[in-house]
Amino acid sequence: MRSLKYTVALFLSLGFCLATDAANATEEAKSFKISKLRFGYGGTDGGLFVTLDPAPDGCSDGSHNRMHLKVDNSNAEHYKVMVSGLITAHATRQGLSNIWYTGSGCSDSADQYLTLQMFEYAE
Repeated sequence: MRSLKYTVALFLSLGFCLATDAANATEEAKSFKISKLRFGYGGTDGGLFVTLDPAPDGCSDGSHNRMHLKVDNSNAEHYKVMVSGLITAHATRQGLSNIWYTGSGCSDSADQYLTLQMFEYAE
């Protein structure tokens, strides 16, 4: 539990101020659980990919290789904070209450994910 508090503090101190596209992101507020994480190459570049339960509305009932979101990796520090927070949430079964993402639709045929900009832990 202590590591979760430190991760939250780190996320709050770095994550929100470094989320460059968050102001233009779509917000979804509901109870999400991280059902899968995948590390590796996907589409044009690699990174961390996430499947949520339930799927974000922005996916329009689709997925790309069973994934919904790709963590924004345009800023290295922001990316590290996001990845650390998502791994912690997955390992501790911590839910998410809000997510912010850019893009629309998830599709195998279009090699398309939503890009996760920020998230908030559930209470």
